[in-house]
Amino acid sequence: MRRKVIQIAGSTKMVSLPHKWCKKYDIAKGEEINLDINEDKISISPLSGSNIEKAELDVSELERMSIRAIHAMYKRGVDELRVNFKDPNKIRDIQSAIGKEAMSFEIIEQGRDYCIIKSIAENLEEFGPILRRTFLLVVNMANDMELALSKKDFSRLKEVVFLEETNNRYTTFCRRLLNKKGASEYNKIGPIYYIVEELENIADYYKFICKWYMDFDNKKNLKLSNEALDIFKEVNFYFKEFYELFYKFDSKKINKLYEKRKLLIDKCLEQINKNTQEYCTVLLYNSWTILQHTFCMIGPYMVLKAGKIVNEN
Repeated sequence: MRRKVIQIAGSTKMVSLPHKWCKKYDIAKGEEINLDINEDKISISPLSGSNIEKAELDVSELERMSIRAIHAMYKRGVDELRVNFKDPNKIRDIQSAIGKEAMSFEIIEQGRDYCIIKSIAENLEEFGPILRRTFLLVVNMANDMELALSKKDFSRLKEVVFLEETNNRYTTFCRRLLNKKGASEYNKIGPIYYIVEELENIADYYKFICKWYMDFDNKKNLKLSNEALDIFKEVNFYFKEFYELFYKFDSKKINKLYEKRKLLIDKCLEQINKNTQEYCTVLLYNSWTILQHTFCMIGPYMVLKAGKIVNEN
């Protein structure tokens, strides 16, 4: 949409707001609005409380996808959601959905075939700190798993699985903030959204490793090769290096991560071909997958930091 700039007095310039937008959010003469400046872009939004998004969702036929559907509405940025269902027992799935990942969502009204969920006491200024906590949580998951697998302390893996649930809450909330408000520190939402998605995927693969070893029957005879453990440790360090790169741009480190990925893939392939033990192959395959998901964040990261790359060259 284009608008003409009007000069009204001295250095003051004015642009009119679209009538349809003003009507939708009840913007009247004299009211205040939010105006955010991000490099060459200006974003205008209603004050908190006026921009309320409502939605309705029927989960009667969605079965196990009900939880994901509710999470999708949460990530979208919906503030008030009416959920319709035929089976009264469905309310248990809904309670589970909002309890595990939907921070600030609460059931405020409930009937035999519906419930209304509303966002309560939400702070939309927390994207940066929560994103950093998500990175650190994944680093902690990796460190705890290294220790548990090295010492064959499989009971400790339960704690890592619990951390993965916390990761889900963080990444889900981050995506809600990006869809609802964006993030002033990032001028492109697509790349940072992708990175948040990958942080959840990586935590999932750490969880898959944990659950496989927790469910393995013959734990006494389980002996991971030193080579498989070393590769797992190197992949964990690779993720930590990306985390450091994310918060402190370094073009040399980008090149280093590119070259290191190729070496680690070759090591993984060599050990997968050598090992016939399933418990080694599981660790190697998932290490390779975590490595690839970490590497895939570098492209979106470079989109976010493109200006710095140009300035360095």
